[in-house]
Amino acid sequence: MKQQGDTTASAAVLAEPSTRERLLRAASALFATKGYFGTSTREIAELVEIRQPSLFHHFESKAAIAQVLLDRSLTPVVPPVRDLAGEGFDSGAVYVFPQ
Repeated sequence: MKQQGDTTASAAVLAEPSTRERLLRAASALFATKGYFGTSTREIAELVEIRQPSLFHHFESKAAIAQVLLDRSLTPVVPPVRDLAGEGFDSGAVYVFPQ
């Protein structure tokens, strides 16, 4: 039989970020302060309070973490740029915009 507190406890657990999300947040913070090359997977894991090998259960490599973060940051930007560029936009190409 469920007790009254069970529903509240379940909601709290569901609201907590997953380990994967916590790893992404930790990596983002470390990359921002120490740079990509200055950050190790060990440091990312320690910040999330897991062991380094456990990090590799969630991500294949540090580069994979960076790729997810980059994809997340570019996702809101690419569609408007594609709309502005029209049908000539190639999402696989690298564009250099003049300053």
